[in-house]
Amino acid sequence: MVERCRARHVIGSLFSQVGEGAGRAALVTGAPGMGKTSLIRHAQELGEDSGAVVLTAVASAAERDLPLGVISQLFATVPLPPGQAEALSELAEVPAPVTAKAADSLYRRLALLTQRAPVILTVDDAHDIDAASLQCLQHLMRRVGALRVLVVLGERADGGRQGSSALTADCLRIPECTLIRLSPLCTECTESLIAEHLGEDRTARMVPALRQASGGSPLFLQALLWDRSAEQLTEALVGGELFRLAVQYVLDQLDPDALRVARALAVLGASATQDCLDRILQLSTAPAMSALEGVGLTEAGQFRIEAARTTVLEGTAPAERAVLHRTAARVLHESGAAAGQVAQHIVAAPAEDPWTIAVLREAAAQALADHDANGAATGVVAGRFDIQ
Repeated sequence: MVERCRARHVIGSLFSQVGEGAGRAALVTGAPGMGKTSLIRHAQELGEDSGAVVLTAVASAAERDLPLGVISQLFATVPLPPGQAEALSELAEVPAPVTAKAADSLYRRLALLTQRAPVILTVDDAHDIDAASLQCLQHLMRRVGALRVLVVLGERADGGRQGSSALTADCLRIPECTLIRLSPLCTECTESLIAEHLGEDRTARMVPALRQASGGSPLFLQALLWDRSAEQLTEALVGGELFRLAVQYVLDQLDPDALRVARALAVLGASATQDCLDRILQLSTAPAMSALEGVGLTEAGQFRIEAARTTVLEGTAPAERAVLHRTAARVLHESGAAAGQVAQHIVAAPAEDPWTIAVLREAAAQALADHDANGAATGVVAGRFDIQ
């Protein structure tokens, strides 16, 4: 089991062993945005640069019910001599569920390919792999030591939906398989990426702000760097269009509970506490909070950068936002929160509950006492209430 800093070195070492005749496999896991695809691309480039046969596929949730869809992708673009091409077509004709014969057919076809050169076989997003292809790859991984083949699979974990536990379990008990867990970027890795964009002279000054804003996510860090030129980048990071797209990508990978928690957290803002979130959503939010922190979005229950919170809010349907605001107002009021905190949610989604009038009056009176004209206006929202 290896961590992020050594990942590329390990992939290179495994490929060297394959060149010496010892087949190897690697399962790359990590939260969305932690660099699984980049590492898989690194493995592909190693193969391309060395003249190896490179077979690639990307699994998709939309094709999860397509038997042998991933296996078909692997062999779709590889030029093969006459005879071998016909033999490989057998795989596409095997009905689901896959039999041992089909899995063995994959093994034999790869053995034919290795007569030409070592083979690198990569599958990204393996958590979405179809069951038939999964069986074939499991069969291959258990026997890979006898082939000049490097298998590299990328599987989402920790911050997203449940991945294929079968792959992880197999990897842990197969001697030829290495588990690579991509954790958040350490300071050294962060410095290296920033230096590529800004140069050594500005790196030290920008590391603290960029590491804080990105949460150790390579995806977020690169988006923040690409959003602004080296001349514009300062410690005051606001996040631009690329960063917002990166946040949306990660949100799309989260499971439903984590996404609900992200939206509630965005609505609550600084008022968010674990207890309030649990009561608003009526579920234990601790696992989802851990997932949000794991992907680099939050720290200590708050979004690391306002642009991330804004992106979540903009992606929340108006009706859902209104329900969250009304529920947050009630929960905060029952928890004894300050009238000003509760009033913000009442104003965002007015309700007819009698107690809300008293809260708005109290919030407005306190704002007047604090010489806060904008806060005082809260008490007369839409002209419905008069402050005496």
